[in-house]
Amino acid sequence: MTSNPIRTNRPPEDANCLTAALAACEAGLSVLPTRKDTKAPLTAWKPYQGRPATRAEIERWFSAPNTALALVCGSVSGNLEMLDFDLKGEAFAA
Repeated sequence: MTSNPIRTNRPPEDANCLTAALAACEAGLSVLPTRKDTKAPLTAWKPYQGRPATRAEIERWFSAPNTALALVCGSVSGNLEMLDFDLKGEAFAA
């Protein structure tokens, strides 16, 4: 029996943040840089609710160390919606 690998357009798991940010942008998502330790945006995010970042902006942002990736939801990202559960689900009884 031959198995067929599942192919996705996702970057490899060991890809760096720049690679992931560029892939997300190419998929039509608006990306922003954040600090890894606080999740605070490293740039004003309001302009990116109306337009995605350029490749040059993304390359500049994600070439810095300790940068994490954030997505801007809504129409700029194809009406992307996201649920964010903090506290490891402790506030949400099953």
